[in-house]
Amino acid sequence: DAASMPEDLKGLNGFGILVISNFDTSSLNSKQLESLNKWVEQGRALFIGTGPNWKKVYSGLSEDLKPFQISNTKNMPDPKSLQAVTKKS
Repeated sequence: DAASMPEDLKGLNGFGILVISNFDTSSLNSKQLESLNKWVEQGRALFIGTGPNWKKVYSGLSEDLKPFQISNTKNMPDPKSLQAVTKKS
């Protein structure tokens, strides 16, 4: 949640990789977003999860953190190989 996201760069510097998925980034305040931008500028790796909740993940991020634009979405069935690994249809 937004309360656990550090507001200063020192708090983020303990991480080399950050994954944001299924999270409403618009709930982050301006200090948190500024620190996240600086953290990425320093060469850290930010992975942005998309999937069915991509809008809430992508909406609150600054344009600097949006290296691509999503123009369309499409539901696709799971491939058989993924079903074998997850043991789910």
